[in-house]
Amino acid sequence: MSPHIQGFPADNSMFGSPVAHYVKANQWYYLQILLNPGSGAHNVHMPTDWQYAYGLLNNLYQASGRPEPIRNFLYVLKGAQEMDNGVGVADVQRGWTIRDSSPLDVWNGGQTGVWKGTSPATEQAVVNAFLSNWMDTTTSFNINSWQREGQANAVSGETTCFWSMRSLCAIDYVHGTVSGGTVENFPTWTWNQIPQMQADGIDKTQVNRLSTWLNTAYPSGNYLSLIK
Repeated sequence: MSPHIQGFPADNSMFGSPVAHYVKANQWYYLQILLNPGSGAHNVHMPTDWQYAYGLLNNLYQASGRPEPIRNFLYVLKGAQEMDNGVGVADVQRGWTIRDSSPLDVWNGGQTGVWKGTSPATEQAVVNAFLSNWMDTTTSFNINSWQREGQANAVSGETTCFWSMRSLCAIDYVHGTVSGGTVENFPTWTWNQIPQMQADGIDKTQVNRLSTWLNTAYPSGNYLSLIK
């Protein structure tokens, strides 16, 4: 198992430093992706827990000060490929999900985050391409076919709008509203980060598509006000 799952402390690492700790954790997840990413047959976080893969790569960047935007992109791209397996959104634990395929994970803070030190043109080209394809896939599903918190088709255990939601939050959810003790969730992250993506020069058409889809998913959220 990964050193992270084993509970080894990063700040007092048996490997000598936080950087070495996260290098070892990243090696484990990278090997997992190489050996068995799922081949389109994933189930929740099996065989690969993509959020840990993305998150520990981000931990390594934070510890080392050396962002890896392209490896980060390739991780999320592979995760999205695994989710785009024909199952769709009526079973988000096995099919398409906003959690493990999110364009926010590719953008990841832009020029003040994982793309720091990379040319804006490169950032824009990569993020634009991913966001365009993500929007094509996401909008191919009728909004009413998604599993959603508070509805008859809700995912068991997803009873509040929290950060690890694979389904949609309740239809009346408004970004920034505390749910389950937190405001860390996809509707709030997108509300806060769309203006930052616009400032980074991410393609206006694609960002506006994202705002429009969010407004359909969460009609009380006024996402259309983000359109530029």
